[in-house]
Amino acid sequence: MPHQGTSSNLTERPPHPKFPIKTLNSHPKVWSDAYFGGNGSSIDICVTTGPFANRTEHTGPLELTTDYCFARKFNQTKGLAYRARANVDACYEYCWEDFEASNGCMAYLPHIAGHQATSGVMTAVDSSPGDPVFYLHHNYIDRLYWQRQQINATDRMFAISGNTTVTEPATSWEALTLDYELNMFGASKYARMEDVMNIQGGYLCYAFEY
Repeated sequence: MPHQGTSSNLTERPPHPKFPIKTLNSHPKVWSDAYFGGNGSSIDICVTTGPFANRTEHTGPLELTTDYCFARKFNQTKGLAYRARANVDACYEYCWEDFEASNGCMAYLPHIAGHQATSGVMTAVDSSPGDPVFYLHHNYIDRLYWQRQQINATDRMFAISGNTTVTEPATSWEALTLDYELNMFGASKYARMEDVMNIQGGYLCYAFEY
């Protein structure tokens, strides 16, 4: 998913959009040594197979920098419960018109489902990007958000609410607006919230085909 100022050689679409929960059983190839590797070991849940085997993570817990193994502990029970079709449909039916309610519902159910299903480093907010499947799972969440926008793009493309931080800072809450400056940490050029609301708006340039 390239954005302005970057290049990409991506020629294939990512695995099934319900990745990674559905792929635990129905797409075992994804978890083979040729792709993302498999589950963590039964001893310490460290991943010892595949291209990311025996990798050392450095981010977390919280804002600390520590060394620990790249871990997974597949948990279909929790993952499947959170991403049950009924739960996703409930988010669509009861929260679809209200951005804040819809965002909260999607964040709690299908979003958490992917993290819980893979488990290991994926269960911690700071370390979860250390698992490559994090990005495929968030591609799926991005797709759900895009679907919501497309139902009424005129009203929903730039609809936003909430605050700029998860916890209240000493200076009190700051309401999130389209002018809010995103810290890209050197990964790309400066961006505002408005720049990333439309996946085909110029700063971002990609599309979902499924």
